[in-house]
Amino acid sequence: MTENTEIGRRIGSYLKLTGRKINWFGDQMGWNGEKASSIVNGKRQIGLMEFHKACRVLNVPVEQFITDQDFED
Repeated sequence: MTENTEIGRRIGSYLKLTGRKINWFGDQMGWNGEKASSIVNGKRQIGLMEFHKACRVLNVPVEQFITDQDFED
């Protein structure tokens, strides 16, 4: 099963891929820069409601960051 910290890293990779900055993402999420950086660098877990909001902010489906394989042991 994929850890919540891995989901944050995937979001960070997506931000880089799309040319978005961590500070922009943090502002959109209502987070300070430290929290945004910690999450996208996998140092802090992202909560379920935060993850859902992140997908809305980035305008992507949850499947962008989570697949069925993530639930396998």
